[in-house]
Amino acid sequence: MKRLTMLLVCLFCCTTLVAQNSYVPLLNANNSWKAAYMGCGMWISIQSVTDQDTLIGTTSYKKIKSESDWGGYDYFYAREDLAEKQVFVYDIYTQTERMIYDFSLSVGDVFIYQDLNYTIPQTVTAIDQVQLQDGSWRRRINLAYVSPFEPDLEPVHYNWIEGVGCDSLSTFDYALPFYYSSLICHQSKNQVLWDTQLWDIGCNDMPQIPQEALGNETINNKQVSFYPNPVNDALTVNLGDTFSEVQVQISNLLGQTIQQWTEPNPAETLTIFTNQLPTGVYYVQLSSNHKVIANLKMVKAD
Repeated sequence: MKRLTMLLVCLFCCTTLVAQNSYVPLLNANNSWKAAYMGCGMWISIQSVTDQDTLIGTTSYKKIKSESDWGGYDYFYAREDLAEKQVFVYDIYTQTERMIYDFSLSVGDVFIYQDLNYTIPQTVTAIDQVQLQDGSWRRRINLAYVSPFEPDLEPVHYNWIEGVGCDSLSTFDYALPFYYSSLICHQSKNQVLWDTQLWDIGCNDMPQIPQEALGNETINNKQVSFYPNPVNDALTVNLGDTFSEVQVQISNLLGQTIQQWTEPNPAETLTIFTNQLPTGVYYVQLSSNHKVIANLKMVKAD
């Protein structure tokens, strides 16, 4: 009897260990996140993985909708290598891909964070398990890096949680070393799994973003050309095809929608007047029939 009891205990422990070591994907279609962003004021954004796959070149990405409480929206495109436990995002403006998570790392490994402005080496300092609000356990990786702004100070620490992302920063655009975003909560299958209790904002009112229609889409910026860039008064866009109408959305670097409108019967050429825009960098998204035609990066000159 004693041997049977010990056997059952060992079996339970091994089963629990295997369950804890099984990789939990980040890009499940039932996952969503709520984050706060600081810029010209504060706004809340909800990011949800949709059911729609997007083909960019020859690579398939998950389409992630980001909707702000002031009514603007944008999309991220990400893919996950389940075998390597790595997550990548595709920058639709620079047309490049970069890795944002590597859950296969071990203590002492170095992860290179890279964006348009910074390349920041990060060292894995610890790995443990953390319990989520549903009672499940997930792998947690602690990383440390030296801020390029304050190289003489102690390293900055933050965590990744498997299947959750950053435990304190926004999931897909955690721009180091600025910390301009903060994670509020993460939910899966409409159940909150991680709540940072930030500023008592709460997760109970976390809205549900409708999933995109099932099916695939293709993004091909190569057929679209535009000039001049930098631009002063008017940007000319050659669409490379004819459309019954085109939706135009202009956003600033913080993701805030500055202008949006629908252009009827633009033929193959579209003119965007920019004389009212302040000097700076803007993102222009063109879409038709709920499908993205192109994403452009525009510089408004003096």
